[in-house]
Amino acid sequence: MSIPEGFSVQIEYHLKSRMAGEKEVFRISPGKDKCYKHVEATRSVYVGAPLYHRYYSTKEPVYVGRHIKTVRDGYGDGSSTTAHFSRNGKNVEVPYSYEGNTCFEEVDCEALNVPTAGGGSKSSRKTRKLNRKSKKSRGRGRK
Repeated sequence: MSIPEGFSVQIEYHLKSRMAGEKEVFRISPGKDKCYKHVEATRSVYVGAPLYHRYYSTKEPVYVGRHIKTVRDGYGDGSSTTAHFSRNGKNVEVPYSYEGNTCFEEVDCEALNVPTAGGGSKSSRKTRKLNRKSKKSRGRGRK
């Protein structure tokens, strides 16, 4: 897909149009068992195609936790979508805005020390497994 010549100037203008104190945010669908921060976009810029729709926010993203599920209810103007997250053992619900300004930022769960749904990180499970093996092997070879 090629971009018309005059259109690229328009894109450059909008990319530079970020105001002071704003951060570009993205409308992404959360993936299961991944950790996210949530923020509502305070301003959006339409540049001519869905690919070039930009969202900005003056608010700071808030950590909502590990994504569990997304629930869609109703249809048409009466529909609603809510993302469910787990943070410190508590359920956190994030309702999507009608205007479509709900944005998420994926963050590293391990950097935040968030336990995985499977009972700890892979490295901690591996360590426990090695410890079990070493305890079993201690009893062998003795008479």
